[in-house]
Order: sequence, then structure tokens, then C-alpha cells
Amino acid sequence: MQLAANENCIVTGLEDQVKVFDARMRVLSFAYADAHSSPIICARATPDLQSIVTTSEDSTVKVWDVRQQRLLKTYSDDCLQCDSDSKLCISPNSQFVVVGTKQGHIAYINLQDPRDLLDSIVRGEHSAPVIDVLW
Repeated sequence: MQLAANENCIVTGLEDQVKVFDARMRVLSFAYADAHSSPIICARATPDLQSIVTTSEDSTVKVWDVRQQRLLKTYSDDCLQCDSDSKLCISPNSQFVVVGTKQGHIAYINLQDPRDLLDSIVRGEHSAPVIDVLW
């Protein structure tokens, strides 16, 4: 599992839970229990701290609203299989997410546009798992 943090917020994912901590107060702010049906691989907060994005072994990418503390969107597809080597990256403007998968696919998600993820998957460009993505 990967950890994401900034000066105010620490986001963790373990098994099926996502937890958000206030870094200044060093306390748990809130948690999403049963966030995924399989272990969480990666959890990241957007730079603007409006959303949290998670990936899991359950072939889903989920977007969570930090203010309302609720699930906003679930992207689900067999090509979104992630494992401990899979990565996700969020753009500096908090609008885009890129996920590298264990099948070598790259999923591109526009957080401002809720259209179907299948329109935004680059398939087969890698013959091995995508082990890193950077913006």
C-alpha cells in the first residue's frame, strides 16, 4: 500500500479501509470502512484536498469526496487490475488521474468529467505491468 501526504493531511489505505488523518493535530479525521472489496493498493489525495482516489485488487478505481466524506464515483473494469507494483498519479491541478495496471494498461481519468472510463484506457502499449506513472 502506498501513502499520500501533504502538510495538512495524511491518507492511508489498509485492507479495505481508507483513513484520513489531520497531520497538524495528529488525529484521525475520518475513515471509509469497507471502501473496497479487496485490499487497497494505493490511496492519494488530490493537491487541492477535495478528493481522495484509491485503487484496489478488486479492479476498481474509486473517487471520494473529502468534504462530504462519501464515495463520488467508482470506475470498474477487468483491465484495472492493480497489484503492489501498480501506481496512480494525480495532476498538480487536481483534475486528472493516471493509473498504471498490472496488465500494462494506462487508465486516464478526468475527475471533472464523469464519462465512462473505457473511453480513456490505453491498452496494450506495455508488455509488462506499469510500475510507475508521473505527471
